[in-house]
Amino acid sequence: MLQVVYVSAAGLPFTQAQLVALLKKSRAKNASLGVTGLLLYHAGSFLQVLEGPDAAVDALARTIAADDRHHRVRFLVRRDAPEAAFAGWSMGFVDVTRDDYGDVLGHVDYLLGLNATPSFWDQDLLQMLLGRFRAGALRQHVGTVD
Repeated sequence: MLQVVYVSAAGLPFTQAQLVALLKKSRAKNASLGVTGLLLYHAGSFLQVLEGPDAAVDALARTIAADDRHHRVRFLVRRDAPEAAFAGWSMGFVDVTRDDYGDVLGHVDYLLGLNATPSFWDQDLLQMLLGRFRAGALRQHVGTVD
């Protein structure tokens, strides 16, 4: 099983309706491919975890990298995984727009508690990634559309 984590900048900001449409389409496609994961969105930037069969995840990663809706795609993690951290979630989603960062971690903790094996997905790593994403430390590398 392959796990990939990436960040990207949205070509244009997504409305709530566009995010819902994207999630519906992604969840259906991911379920058909046996791919699970988590999508975070904040102010025009994405952080996504994809996991599943190597060929399916690699194909999705290539599709995302070539998709005009994504700019400056940066792959942060690509590793073999003994099991899915987000099993049962064709695409978990968190809109990281609230000021209360603790609430965001609470949602992620909930997702992890339901579907993750602590020995597999290092919660400290996820919290660090979320924190850096929320604070803009990763988003500055993603940038905005020129």
